[in-house]
Amino acid sequence: MEEQIGYKKPPLHTRFKPGQSGNPAGRPRGKVSIVKDLLDELSEPVAGTQVAKSRAIVKNLVAEAMGDAKTAITLLGICSRLHPEADDEPVRNDAETAYLEKLAAQEQLHPDTEDTSPALPEGGA
Repeated sequence: MEEQIGYKKPPLHTRFKPGQSGNPAGRPRGKVSIVKDLLDELSEPVAGTQVAKSRAIVKNLVAEAMGDAKTAITLLGICSRLHPEADDEPVRNDAETAYLEKLAAQEQLHPDTEDTSPALPEGGA
């Protein structure tokens, strides 16, 4: 029986062998990831320095946040998303602690009255 050659029937010697790739020199396996590309780019040093681009961006953002409230809020939001455990226990100074204790004592004395909170002490939030 002679082999048939024609539409959808290429010659046997030109067909792919089992396990053989159709494009052996093609793109390597693995997903293309924008996150990986971004991290690779940010890890490269800034031209002419030893500082990584990511470090330079952070330094620039912190310096800008020192004079701009909107940038400072953005930076704090980024920090709270990166380290949510840091938000567990707020740090308070003595004036804030005294103020909160005074509020708690007033609430215990008059639980049903309207809010008559004392004014914030100087240096408080």
